[in-house]
Amino acid sequence: MNDSILFIIWTIIVFTTSLMAFDIAVLLLNLIFKNANKQTIIFILSPIIFFLAMLPKNYIEVNKIANYMVYIEIGFLVFVTFLLGFMLLIKGVKMND
Repeated sequence: MNDSILFIIWTIIVFTTSLMAFDIAVLLLNLIFKNANKQTIIFILSPIIFFLAMLPKNYIEVNKIANYMVYIEIGFLVFVTFLLGFMLLIKGVKMND
């Protein structure tokens, strides 16, 4: 009995989190493409997300993709940090001592 309640709550949490992430992605794309209709963005984004979700066939492939994503995120973090520092140098912002 306890396992079924846990499974139901876990399923609700997973789908709610996925739905919120999808909604945020649609809202952000709607801000970028102001002339696009929200339904059009949803119809374009849904098959792309479905296709990407079908790519890993097992746990090993999911783990490999997660490892690649870690390296991409670290690279992106370093790139953005240096980009912001470079922008500060160009703008001439003085640091507080």
